[in-house]
Amino acid sequence: MKKTIHVSDIINREILKPGSVIYTAGNASTPQILLKQLGDDHSINHVALYSVLLLGDKIDSLFTEERCKGLTHRVIFNSHLTREPVNKGWAKYHPMHLVEIPKYARQSDGFDVVMLTVSGPDISGQYSLGTTVEGLLAAIRSAKDKGGIVIAERNKKMPFVLGSTIPAESIDYLIDTDYELPVSPVKAPDDVAQKIGDIIAELYIQDGSGKKPGSTLQYGIGEVPEAVTNAIIKKGVKDLGIHTELFSGAMRRLIEQNIVSNKWKKSVNFAVSSIFLAENQKGMIGCTIIVRCKVVRVIILIRYFVLQHIQIWSR
Repeated sequence: MKKTIHVSDIINREILKPGSVIYTAGNASTPQILLKQLGDDHSINHVALYSVLLLGDKIDSLFTEERCKGLTHRVIFNSHLTREPVNKGWAKYHPMHLVEIPKYARQSDGFDVVMLTVSGPDISGQYSLGTTVEGLLAAIRSAKDKGGIVIAERNKKMPFVLGSTIPAESIDYLIDTDYELPVSPVKAPDDVAQKIGDIIAELYIQDGSGKKPGSTLQYGIGEVPEAVTNAIIKKGVKDLGIHTELFSGAMRRLIEQNIVSNKWKKSVNFAVSSIFLAENQKGMIGCTIIVRCKVVRVIILIRYFVLQHIQIWSR
C-alpha cells in the first residue's frame, strides 16, 4: 500500500489510463476527494465510471456536460447529482439490481479500478468498507483478479462497520481525509404529495390495536413516504408493523410515537425487519436509542448497510 497526502498523486492520467473501467462506492461512502479530482482533471479521459447513488457537495465537476465528454458515467442508481446528466443524455443509465452487481463484475470484463472509502485498520490489520457495500467487495475482487488497482480514502468520520473487511494488501493507494459523510436531505411533502399520503392512509392503513392485525409497512424515502407517515400519525392508528427493504427516518418517527409495535409479527420475534438503514447522523443515533431502549429490535437481513438520506423513491 502506498500512502499519499496529495490526491493528484493517485488520481491522474498515468494511473487512470484511457480505457479504464472504474467502480466507485456511493451513498454515504462516496469517496468525494478522489471523485472531485477525477472531475477536475480533464486529462483523464476515455474512462467509464460505474456508480450507485453518488452523494456529496464536493463532486459537482464530475457531472458537467464538458466533463461527461471524456468520462462515461454508467449510473446504476440515480441520485440528485446524476439525474440531470442522465436526463440530458450526458451520462448513461445502467439499471441493475444491487444483487446483480457482483454477478456483473464476474461475468463482464470486470473493473480495472475501484475507488472507495474505508476506516481502520483494526488490530488484525483489516479495513472496514464503512457504511456501504452493495457490490463493492465483488468489484474489489474483480479488479484484483485482473491486476487492477484499489484506491481508498480513509475518512476520519467513517465508522468501522463490522461485516465486510479487506486486508491492507488489497489497497494499492490510500489517502487520509476528514469530512462529514454526505447526505441528501428529504424534502417536506408539498400539498400534492400530502394529498396522496392522506388517500393511502385512509384506504390502506388498518389499526392493529383490536383483534385484527394492523397494517405492515414497507416504503422508502421521499415526499410521498413522508406524507404517508404524517397521515398515519394523524389517523391515530396503533400496533402497526414494519417489514421493509429500507428503514427510513419516517419509520423511526412511527416507532418514537408508539405507533409501531410489531405485535402481530410473532414469527419474527415482534421485530422490525430491514435490509439497510437510511438516516442522517442524528437520526442514526436516535435509531440506536430506540432499538436499545424501546426493545424494538431491527433485524438486518443482509448487512448493516447505512445510507445517508438517499432518495430512492420519490414523487
